[in-house]
Amino acid sequence: MPRIIKPVAKGDFTSATLSVDSQGRVISASSGGGAANMKTLVYREGPASGSVTLSNDANKVQAYLFGAGGGGGGGFAPGNVRGGNGGQGGFGYFVANATGGATIPYSIGGGGNSGNNSGGTSSNPTGNAGAATNFHNFTANGGGGGPGTSTDTPGTTGTSGSAPGASGTISKGILFTNQRGEGGGGQPQPANGTGTGGGLVIFSNEG
Repeated sequence: MPRIIKPVAKGDFTSATLSVDSQGRVISASSGGGAANMKTLVYREGPASGSVTLSNDANKVQAYLFGAGGGGGGGFAPGNVRGGNGGQGGFGYFVANATGGATIPYSIGGGGNSGNNSGGTSSNPTGNAGAATNFHNFTANGGGGGPGTSTDTPGTTGTSGSAPGASGTISKGILFTNQRGEGGGGQPQPANGTGTGGGLVIFSNEG
C-alpha cells in the first residue's frame, strides 16, 4: 500500500499537486492551481458584448464559444426554388491560463441576414455570414451565407464556421435551450432566413 514517507503540511488540498516516487509512494503534496472551484462568469446568447473581471487569485479560464449562423440565400421566385441554407457557426471548448484581476472583453456574434429574393430571373444574393464570437484569445467563426440561386436548382449550404485551437467540441444543444449558431433557411420568397446568434459560457477558477 502506498504510504507518505515525507512529512507534508497538515490541511485539505482542494486541487492537489502530488509527487509520487517510482514505487508509487506519495512523497509530497501541496495545493495546486488546477481547475478546482470553477465558477461560471458569463452565460449569454448573441448578439452581445461585454467584459469579465477575474478575481485576484484566478489563474485559469475555460469557455464554450459558438459562432453565429449564416443567413440563407435568396431563392428563385418563378420556380419557387429555395436558395442555399446558411452555414452553422463554429463551436468549441477552450482552456487557457489567465492573469488574476484581469478584465477580459468578449463579443458574441449575431446571425447573418438572408439574401433578398429579387423577384425576377436575375441572380439572387448570397446570405450574409454570421459574426464570430470572441473571448480572451479564443475565436469561433460564424457560418458562411447560403448561396442564392437563379435557376430551378436549389442553392447549396453555406460553409461551416471553424473554432481554431479548440480543445474539443460539444453538442450545441447541451448548453442552451435554443440552438446557437444555426444557419438560416434559404428562401423562395422575400427572405426571412436569418441565422441564429452565437453563444458564450465562461468559467474561471475563482477563489
